[in-house]
Amino acid sequence: MFNDAAGTTWIVYHGINQANPYLGASTATNKRQLLLEPITWVNGWPEANGGNWTATGAQPAPAAQKGQKDKLNVKQFVNQQPGTEVASLSDDFTGPTLASQWTWIRPDPSVTASTGPSGLVMPIQHADVQPGSQQASLLAEPTPSGDYIVETKLSSDVPASGCCFNYAQPAIFIYKDDTDYVRVGITPNFGTRFIEFGKQMVPVQPSYPHYGNTQLGPPGDTTWIRIAKTTSGSNELYRAYYSLDGTNWIAGGVWTHQLGAGAKIAIAGIADGDPKQSFHATFGYVHVYTVK
Repeated sequence: MFNDAAGTTWIVYHGINQANPYLGASTATNKRQLLLEPITWVNGWPEANGGNWTATGAQPAPAAQKGQKDKLNVKQFVNQQPGTEVASLSDDFTGPTLASQWTWIRPDPSVTASTGPSGLVMPIQHADVQPGSQQASLLAEPTPSGDYIVETKLSSDVPASGCCFNYAQPAIFIYKDDTDYVRVGITPNFGTRFIEFGKQMVPVQPSYPHYGNTQLGPPGDTTWIRIAKTTSGSNELYRAYYSLDGTNWIAGGVWTHQLGAGAKIAIAGIADGDPKQSFHATFGYVHVYTVK
């Protein structure tokens, strides 16, 4: 990061062109380009490009000489807000049994879900949703048509510190199938805990990665999560948010995908750790909204 001649802070970083990401057809070596974004300061914290992250086109350059002024026109990002609740797809899990909109993907008699005062509780399986791994059972419901926000409240009985409970996580998915989805999970990894926002996409070129992730921030004992789906041309944009109190929301990154109208909202407890460990994931609710 540096300050230009007009006093504006900038960040210099690597970016990758989504349409041309690699150096060659037979190598997964990234083709990284040097990029700049202006930094704005909000309550002492930096935001790139007004919280919009990477700009999508040419922008004015930093002021390079004394007396030169910046020609920036940074529009502040505003969090997407829930609109009308979609009652048929929202569930507080207070009934004696699961509501009728829920169905199991790969039902397993050993993977059950019980409703109660704290929400829906299910075991964290020693399985994942990755090609080549033991495939986890998912509890799923349809997505609404158009743009939407899905919100949930996540917690688990995985210890908040210590090692090693790797990847034993409660997670929420926007799921087309095992090879195409986005997901957000509260993830332990050795001595760390973080909120992972992942994307799975297949097919890809041989040797190319099919899964990638970004992080939202540190989880709490209870963490609220939103995934906002909007459209841009033929692309579907999925932005994740988190909150540590259910009121104040922090925006994370955006994954671009094409999951289609048949995608489902899915929840599960998944793990890639010691099979002798036994933990449970709790979903306080799942609410679905239009985008205001």
